Amino acid sequence: MSEVIKITYGGINLSDLFDSITNIKRNIGATWANNLDGTNFINNSLGTRTISFDFTISGTFFDEINHNKELLSSYLNVREETPLIFEDEPNKVWYSLPDGDQTIDLNSGTLTFLVPSGSAVSSYTNVLNNSNSGGELGTVTDNGDGTASVIINNKGTLPTFLRAKISLLDENGFLRIVGVNGILEMGNAAEVDGVDATKSEMLLNAVNNVASDYSGFSPTTRTYALGSTNRPNNGTMAYQTDGLRLTNGGTGTSWHQADWVFTLPKDSSGNLGASSFISNFNAVFETGSVKQLGYLHVMLTDSNDNTIMGYAISKSSPNNNSATVNFYYQDVDNPGNFLSYTTRPNFQASGVNVKENPGFYHTQGHAEMIKQGAQLGWLYNGKKYTVNIPDLANSSVTKIHVEMGAFGTAPKIGNMALRRIWFQKTNVQYWSDIPNRFKAGSTLEANMEEGKIYLDERPAMDLKVNGSTFYSVPPGTSELLISGSDWFTGGINLNFEWEERYL
Repeated sequence: MSEVIKITYGGINLSDLFDSITNIKRNIGATWANNLDGTNFINNSLGTRTISFDFTISGTFFDEINHNKELLSSYLNVREETPLIFEDEPNKVWYSLPDGDQTIDLNSGTLTFLVPSGSAVSSYTNVLNNSNSGGELGTVTDNGDGTASVIINNKGTLPTFLRAKISLLDENGFLRIVGVNGILEMGNAAEVDGVDATKSEMLLNAVNNVASDYSGFSPTTRTYALGSTNRPNNGTMAYQTDGLRLTNGGTGTSWHQADWVFTLPKDSSGNLGASSFISNFNAVFETGSVKQLGYLHVMLTDSNDNTIMGYAISKSSPNNNSATVNFYYQDVDNPGNFLSYTTRPNFQASGVNVKENPGFYHTQGHAEMIKQGAQLGWLYNGKKYTVNIPDLANSSVTKIHVEMGAFGTAPKIGNMALRRIWFQKTNVQYWSDIPNRFKAGSTLEANMEEGKIYLDERPAMDLKVNGSTFYSVPPGTSELLISGSDWFTGGINLNFEWEERYL
């Protein structure tokens, strides 16, 4: 007996039932359907194909033959396309169904199978990824700019469909797979990685009423003229009990002072200076007698020590207990000088009557300077005083000077202290990250043949961009380009799987 070619159907060896298999007809190609407009060709499409062979049922006696017929009938009783494989082409799989009347004489007959696709597929799956790039299946190249180039080598004779698995190493909002036969887009091309935002940030927070609050301050010998009078820094200042106090007013025939300075740190974005801010402090200013003279200044300056804004509390007459509040701002025509706000509130610097000293009595003392671009404001006794200076809109404060002074040999103010101070920058520019559709480490899958998309193994057909398509890759070598959002520069891990198709 000659050897029978092995034919399996659904994994079952049909040849075990046959003594012979002859006249195998697989033909060359499938049927083609041509679409014509009159005599003009428009297009054609691949039709179905049939495969048939003649056989002789094995068996010597009727009961053997009939038993094998029954087995054959049961093997052919399928409800879906089932893999048909011939021994001489073991790498080709024909997904087929029995077709027509399968008539059998006493022990011989013909089997016919319909292949709806008209083609065979490889029995193996090709896999191309970053790890095996450069082999016979193609190459995967990470371009280092958030894109990747892929060469696919389809060794079949027909176009085939890829199953793409793309792992993103960084956040991304959009993915595009461009091939010669189409473009598939997923996500939102307009999605941004983040936005420029503004936040407030505390740059000084000396509010705990302890000496360490002022550890960032240091004495300075800065000398400047106020009211055409030179004011030397030859006094001393120190933390005492509840805040900074003038321990020694210094010497001189006119005004003299002590000055401590705090240099603002860079904000969290690395920028120095503040053009918009709130500077809040608490001070006490009370005399023990009308003979006491002095002042307390909080001066906000630029890096050259030119005053941007200032808050001054002073008493200059030994004949009464009247004190004045001055609000200073830079003279834009002469940045080294500063001007005084037109309104200058007065109060009685009493230490026994809060009604006479509502702003800086020892139970009160809240004061504030605010700058929002060109808008400057000062707060005294619950009332705000404002002025708009467009030329100062972008002027930035980098230092805080605390000055306390005395006059000549007159006794200094009996109860004068800066008890708390904080400085908050209100326009810290920073990049606000927006959580994107595809988080770092997520995996996006596109099954080109089934027309399905998965994100982290969950169905995600809503990601498909309208107008984009699932598509095939042609026989031979072809190129794909994978790219993300315009701002995406991260790495991409790629894995492509496909089966070859043959006529």
